[in-house]
Amino acid sequence: MSDVASDRAQNTGSSLGLIAIAFLLFCLVSLGLAGALFWKQYTVLRTWPEIDAQVMRSDVVQVHLGTQALYDTQLTFVYTLRGEPRVSTVSGMHPTTDVEPQQSKLAKYPVGSHHVLQFNPANPAQVRLGIETKLSSFAVPLWIAAAGLFFGAIAAVLFFFSRPPRSV
Repeated sequence: MSDVASDRAQNTGSSLGLIAIAFLLFCLVSLGLAGALFWKQYTVLRTWPEIDAQVMRSDVVQVHLGTQALYDTQLTFVYTLRGEPRVSTVSGMHPTTDVEPQQSKLAKYPVGSHHVLQFNPANPAQVRLGIETKLSSFAVPLWIAAAGLFFGAIAAVLFFFSRPPRSV
């Protein structure tokens, strides 16, 4: 192989190696973030006690994102904790551009109905509604972990192709 071709192959290999390192960093950051989010959800599932709460108010609210109007649900619950009445509000966190899906969600929570909430023992005003131990409650960490593994696979392929060719 000529010196020019050898230099070109070496430069290509080192460039691929740098790109591989970048993908490896994306992989590690993604897996770290996924692990932290997974642990947070797992901790909530295992340590936040459940409590019966009654729907005090059930509304569709308009949220503005720039110039776009979105609709979301907002539920206000009343519950008794350690003999004291408490009030907490839960937002749906799934805004849509159409009001009908939000109204159909609210049909499950008429005023006066009872639902199970989980509350943060360190901050009883912080509540979560509808936490389940199904796989869907871990969807965000799992998607982030999948993206991290994808970045890791790309990094492995790039590392493989960045190696200098073996001389015979």
